[in-house]
Amino acid sequence: TLTATPVYITVPTDAATATPRKANRTDFYNAATLHFIDGPPNISLPTVVQTLPGYKVTFLVTGTPPINTVILSHLAVFVDTTNTSVAVQLEEGNFVCVATNKFGFDLRMFSVTFSDCGPSCSSEWSISHGNTLSCTNVTGAHLSNCLPASTEKL
Repeated sequence: TLTATPVYITVPTDAATATPRKANRTDFYNAATLHFIDGPPNISLPTVVQTLPGYKVTFLVTGTPPINTVILSHLAVFVDTTNTSVAVQLEEGNFVCVATNKFGFDLRMFSVTFSDCGPSCSSEWSISHGNTLSCTNVTGAHLSNCLPASTEKL
């Protein structure tokens, strides 16, 4: 039996007093109740993303739906979506992520850097296995130096 656990995503009406607004919308996701509180988007994304070539980078955007999220680099659009979980393959470089809704926007600048696992390793993303690193004849110490946290299968 699954029990719905309430999860509250709150955005304060006043940053100085941190008084949350009353929930006006309810959504269900994976047997949990999400109570949306009116407010601008919030992007959860580090300023430096360390990954491997071919990996997908995933981050969350919270706030009142619908939220439009765009990732830009050198004036090119890499992502333009209304999904609140964004997974994208990116090249090394500098990027800007902008999320907007009717209550405002959030903007994050971030860099993507690739780890170097050497010629005896290859990295890829697949729908069946996610971010996967395949290596031959390497030590645990070698892997601990190059393995990003986003690896899902080794």
